[in-house]
Amino acid sequence: FYAKEDYFEKAKQFHAEYMPSKDILNYALNKIERLDLELIAPQHGSIIQKPYIGDLISKMKNLDCGLYIDKKYNRELIDIIDELRHKDKALKEKEAILFQKAKMAEMGEMIANIAHQWRQPLSIINTIVAIAKEKNALSLMNKDELEKKLGEIEKNIVYMSHTIEDFMTFFRPNKEKGRFLISEAVKSAVKITFASTDKHNMEVDIEGDGRAGIDGYINEYVQVIVSVIFNAKDILLERKTPSPRITIRYFSEKGQSILEIEDNAGGIEEKYMQRIFEPYFTTKHRSMGTGLGLYIAKMIIENSMDGELSVKNTALGAKFRIGVKSGTDK
Repeated sequence: FYAKEDYFEKAKQFHAEYMPSKDILNYALNKIERLDLELIAPQHGSIIQKPYIGDLISKMKNLDCGLYIDKKYNRELIDIIDELRHKDKALKEKEAILFQKAKMAEMGEMIANIAHQWRQPLSIINTIVAIAKEKNALSLMNKDELEKKLGEIEKNIVYMSHTIEDFMTFFRPNKEKGRFLISEAVKSAVKITFASTDKHNMEVDIEGDGRAGIDGYINEYVQVIVSVIFNAKDILLERKTPSPRITIRYFSEKGQSILEIEDNAGGIEEKYMQRIFEPYFTTKHRSMGTGLGLYIAKMIIENSMDGELSVKNTALGAKFRIGVKSGTDK
């Protein structure tokens, strides 16, 4: 009923495991120590008489506490970390799938672009071959004319080869970070999207500072530009905008390289503005698409390149703005 000299040894395990911490226990003990007590009657355990109070307090002050709580919280923390790692892995896998789906969706339009860009040179080659065959049958083809016609055929084949190389470069995975000029990325993106904009008589104006550069992934940056241009093209077609125009500007500003892509289609409806970068979000003009293009574009700029992709309406239409930390100017 009353505590003896061995009380500390009997009680220390309980206090070590269930007291929240050594600091909290010592705070309470210091308060108790200043009181003139005849005895302590704890909620759990024996009554401690005055001769044993001082010695017990001294021993309790050196006791490591909160062991049970630490173990419990450590287990919970480990479980939470494991769960977060699992969720992070699942999120990365999901993003990889979305990225691939966006690429595949764009690939269909790219193939149509290749067909469009090849149509004219194939027609020229076919005409040259037909004329050459007819002249040769009539013995009217001389060596100089033959060489000229072969040169024209070769020129068109080289053009077709370059077209394929442009698209292969766009779809080739490249995770090597390096410095590139925005002008290089814009040039590649405009070549890739040229067939789509040209066949719909859309003007694409480009103006910018040729020194503006970025440290990042050029293929992914090109993909972002392509996605934004395609988005602009779609809305221009949807609204049947007179004299459709896409304006691309790039420049340096406050340590960042800025790229702006603006259309003259009248802008984004206010009710869609906050959702424009959501995955699978699409408006009627994108009803045949996946709704992933702008989401992937934002993910590339903000996650892979530590930049920012935003949009706002102007007097003409929608203006997308890409800001990424500048590389060293050439």
